[in-house]
Amino acid sequence: MWLNDDVRFCFTVFEDNEQYEAGDTLVHTFWKTAWPVCTTKWSYYFASVGGVFAVSTSPYFEYHNDGIDPVPVPPPPPTMRVPILGGGIYIPDNASTRFNPLHGHHGWPAVPWYQLIPTAGTLSHLLVAQRGIIGMHEATALSLYKNAFKTNLVAYFVDNDRIVYDTQHQVACADGDFVCVRNIPCITPDLTALKHIVLFTPDNPNIGIIIGTTEHSASGELDPAWTLYAPIASGGVRQLGNESLAQQPMPTTGKFTYARVTLSSAPDPGGADGYRFMLRKNGADTLMVIDITGDSTSSNALQDIDFAVGDAFNWKMTAIGAPPNKVYASWGLVYEPDTVGEAIILGGTQDTPHTTTTEQNTLTNWANSVWHTFNDAARDDEQVLFEMTLKKMAVRLEVAPGAGKSYKFTLYRRVWDVVGADTALEVNITGANKTGYDGAHEVDIDDYDCVRLKCNPQGTPALTRANWGFVAYMPQPP
Repeated sequence: MWLNDDVRFCFTVFEDNEQYEAGDTLVHTFWKTAWPVCTTKWSYYFASVGGVFAVSTSPYFEYHNDGIDPVPVPPPPPTMRVPILGGGIYIPDNASTRFNPLHGHHGWPAVPWYQLIPTAGTLSHLLVAQRGIIGMHEATALSLYKNAFKTNLVAYFVDNDRIVYDTQHQVACADGDFVCVRNIPCITPDLTALKHIVLFTPDNPNIGIIIGTTEHSASGELDPAWTLYAPIASGGVRQLGNESLAQQPMPTTGKFTYARVTLSSAPDPGGADGYRFMLRKNGADTLMVIDITGDSTSSNALQDIDFAVGDAFNWKMTAIGAPPNKVYASWGLVYEPDTVGEAIILGGTQDTPHTTTTEQNTLTNWANSVWHTFNDAARDDEQVLFEMTLKKMAVRLEVAPGAGKSYKFTLYRRVWDVVGADTALEVNITGANKTGYDGAHEVDIDDYDCVRLKCNPQGTPALTRANWGFVAYMPQPP
């Protein structure tokens, strides 16, 4: 029987191979090993993206290994993957839908608690953890909430779950999108303080974002009679008349390039009055200025503002004329680090650490995040992370400790369900100093590790408040 024109193939081995290029590409390179010289193989390909298999497959390919290695594909350039840390301390209601900021935390209000995405990109990899179990036949679902609508980025707790995640879905974001998290309980689960993290991947691989908001209440409203200040990263800022409480230190070098601010409503409908937001650097005005007046609710500014390690930034908010409406604000800033891949995590609180007792707090916060007495078993004052490296820790105090006295700030790391320990990443601020920096140590974090910030006073230092910053470097996509 003549079979030369009726060739059949039988594929007996199937392998999973990650393509060499990162992301969605038109060119796909696969590096195959264990292919003997002078051997011919036939193959075809079918793809999966995010665990979903494509409907179509490739044609058949024939390749003869002649022993000459192909020209290697150069490694992809570094890209930004920005971890946004939230939750900790506060427990959501177990009988009604509640909301929390994406960055930092608050008391789980009944209305959306929005922050603002200032550039195009995607939110993905939602990880949520809680200290206890929610109970058999009970459930709760924490999801990303965008522009008053649910998204498909959601993590479900059921029965004995304590860590849940969604790494299958991603949500596209544009400049100006509002985001927060929403928790929906089912059958009154036993909830403890929920901790969450989500990754933001900007379309521009060289930039990162910092997001914040005032309190979505009367305590966070802008007042036309006062000049107010706010940290640039916060889960909720109350009215601050003291700029030193708002100044957050930069842990690396780079520049801010863009900012957007959106108000809860128009400041002066039919008129021309409003509010000005000015980015301040080390207590001085910069050219990053955003005015929102009349019927407008949102505006932006495109301006390069360089920063060095330790430079302190905050917003200055003043009235333009006499706007009749008191409003609250959400914002986002875009930065470009000198070292691509270095994401910035900023925190701080108006609460004063104790002058004789070691205390702890979360890395990201809201304006009045309370310092609590340090106790490894008290695990609400911590946040959960994906694999990353934390480094370059900067701390800034409102008041110096005083002669012969100090505050030592230490990153405390705990493997999930294991007693934690101090890391080598720490800043000790002594005497007349108000700032400190550790650029020498790095801490490797694994998936589901939990971290908190410890503050250890020595010599009964002066009462003060603190703001801080870290660099987070995420593993690069394959």
